[in-house]
Amino acid sequence: PSSSIHNAGLPCEPGLAETPQTLIMNGLRHKVRIATDGKRFFVCDSWNNRVLVYNALPTSASAKPALVLGQSNFTSSSCGYALDQMNWPVGVAVANGKLYVTDTHNNRVLVWNSIPTTNGQKADYAITSFGSASDDAIIWPWAIWTDGTKMIVTNTRDGKIIFWNSVPTEKDTNADYVIQTEGTPRTIVTDGNWLLVGDHNIGGSHAGSRVWTSYPKSANDHEDFQYSLEAGQPGGCIADGKLVLLDAGKLLIYNKLPKSSAAMAKPSLTVGNGESHSSSNKYYYFGTGDYNQCVYAGGKLYVSLYNANKVAVFNGLPKKSTAKPNYALSGKVTGSTLLSNGLIMNPNVATNGKNLVAVSDFDWTLSVWKNIPDSSAVKADMVYTFDPAASPVDVQYYGKKLVVATRNSLYIWNSTPTSGQKWNSAVVGTIGTVNMQGIDAIATGGYDRRDRKRLAGDADVPCIRRKLSVGR
Repeated sequence: PSSSIHNAGLPCEPGLAETPQTLIMNGLRHKVRIATDGKRFFVCDSWNNRVLVYNALPTSASAKPALVLGQSNFTSSSCGYALDQMNWPVGVAVANGKLYVTDTHNNRVLVWNSIPTTNGQKADYAITSFGSASDDAIIWPWAIWTDGTKMIVTNTRDGKIIFWNSVPTEKDTNADYVIQTEGTPRTIVTDGNWLLVGDHNIGGSHAGSRVWTSYPKSANDHEDFQYSLEAGQPGGCIADGKLVLLDAGKLLIYNKLPKSSAAMAKPSLTVGNGESHSSSNKYYYFGTGDYNQCVYAGGKLYVSLYNANKVAVFNGLPKKSTAKPNYALSGKVTGSTLLSNGLIMNPNVATNGKNLVAVSDFDWTLSVWKNIPDSSAVKADMVYTFDPAASPVDVQYYGKKLVVATRNSLYIWNSTPTSGQKWNSAVVGTIGTVNMQGIDAIATGGYDRRDRKRLAGDADVPCIRRKLSVGR
């Protein structure tokens, strides 16, 4: 039962013991959330198990946080359950001089009654439940919002959206009402009246958003409409009465808060095309993911890029579809701080005994090492970047040949591409009468010479139909 994990939390997310110190000191490690009171600026750095505090709005890429919470210094990233520790913090909010953090893997909300002023300052208390029933536990909370009076928390694991009409002033204050959903609500966008909650499983099989055109007042006050954008559960902010949403690698701006699903389908401006994160692309790629967010303060739009490990900053609201950030916190405007520090997300690897290769459908890359690394975080000698429409999912050696699979294609090199050479053969869309869609994995093996077949002009490629298994 839920009561059995009331205070248990989940296993720690300590990260790599040998994570580069420059990445811990100066970078952000995935899942970045932000908040501001108009003066100070707060960043949840989830996989470093910490919250960074800027004493002023960061107005340039060189801005550095003044202090860190959850850690005693800027070089550690350990996790724990004490009031001065965190385990994968996801959401942050600030209002009326108080700071709130959803300490997600610890199943609680940490509260500081005043803005912390020293590294590692412990929270004053933690909210771990919202009622007296056995299943009224805070379980895997993601987003939190407060205006200093009301408060909302998404209890993501059990599909609940928790509402307090008055901000809890002590541990485990009963909520006023809870809206039960059948999904996994994550993001919150509201001005205290209009409300959007991004949900990872809004329809059981896809993500989307629940929208209330006026603030819900009871457990029975369900959303006015649902809407699914392109890729996931959107998140964002409301800036000067305009709705700013992030989804599918793009930033959407609505001049008015949408009152219907039809209005949600027609943003006033779409920034980016969501198709590429190449620096040569005229459109900017927003590294969106499971938790997308922005804040507008000091005439600047701060955009947390969940899958790019950074906060991108625009000097004002973008006005063109080709607009790009003016600067970024943690790394350059383009690219990933993880990848640039030798860390690859979701890798599948292969080796021929000398070379090592890894593909990532997260980073859309094929990384190649001329020699197998003998320590952590060794940067690849060569990195190939794929388009999101053809992100690599698996890689295998077939003798000397290297085979990379995307969702609907195979790219084949005659030898390990250690110097940037283009693939020698490509099989796209179909193999004979077999339609390739949704490839998840491949496996290679020997072949019967009687079963050879020419593919893409290469007589030495074995018959993929029989001896190269494509998993779905």
